[in-house]
Amino acid sequence: MSNLNYYWIAQFKDDKYFGEYDENQKEHSFAEIKERIDDIKFFFLINKQNTYDNFIVDIENGSISVGHYSKLLENITEKKNIRLIFFKRRTVEVAQRDLQTVKEDIYFILGFQYNTITGENRKLLLQIDNNGNFVIGE
Repeated sequence: MSNLNYYWIAQFKDDKYFGEYDENQKEHSFAEIKERIDDIKFFFLINKQNTYDNFIVDIENGSISVGHYSKLLENITEKKNIRLIFFKRRTVEVAQRDLQTVKEDIYFILGFQYNTITGENRKLLLQIDNNGNFVIGE
């Protein structure tokens, strides 16, 4: 496993699961589920060290839950064509003088894109750092 504190699991509409790691700890790429992206029902980002510190995107209902208490961050009631957004962003700060890495951070971008009933294309995103801190925005 990598040094990241989070891993992902997708739950499909047929209630089958596919995760970043299988039972033998073999790592799978997110690209492996892209052909079934429209069949995802829930997408979980799970903290390896604290299972209460999870993020859950409900694709069918257009909502995001955080933590053990499943605090609902956002629930847009009038939406259609909901699509999952998930990727990792790595930032590296380099010292100009000797080109040595000064600081390196990894962020998870998690959320969904949707259309309103009036046809507007919108998105709701979380930027999550490797310690579980997050910001939410459109």
